[in-house]
Amino acid sequence: MAQELRYRGHRLRDLLVVDIEWSEWHEGHLMKRTIRYPDNPDELDIEPEWATEAALDDCRLLSVTQENDLRVTCWAQEVPSASWSQRPGRVLRVVLKPRDIDAGLWSGVTAMPASQAAADNYWRRRGSFGPA
Repeated sequence: MAQELRYRGHRLRDLLVVDIEWSEWHEGHLMKRTIRYPDNPDELDIEPEWATEAALDDCRLLSVTQENDLRVTCWAQEVPSASWSQRPGRVLRVVLKPRDIDAGLWSGVTAMPASQAAADNYWRRRGSFGPA
């Protein structure tokens, strides 16, 4: 039997994401992505509210980054669609650090548009399209 994935001693499937707090610096970082990646036509400046909405998605997929942060692959309805997508909204990847892991309180680190492969995996694992 495969070992269940864990984050800081907690099973990924049991982690709560109830609230995300973004520092002023991290908000600015999110909202200036197109300056940092001007050659990517599918890049976008991400509003912190979009990243929070996405991370609160009930169908989110959780994983752990190489830096031992929590990565949330999730959908935000209000985000402009990618050029390759036929779906409204956008799948994002949001990176979080715990403030109070047991209460589901997190600090936002960054967020980015998911690649087409990551978005396809999200929709495949979600199994349907409807309200998030």
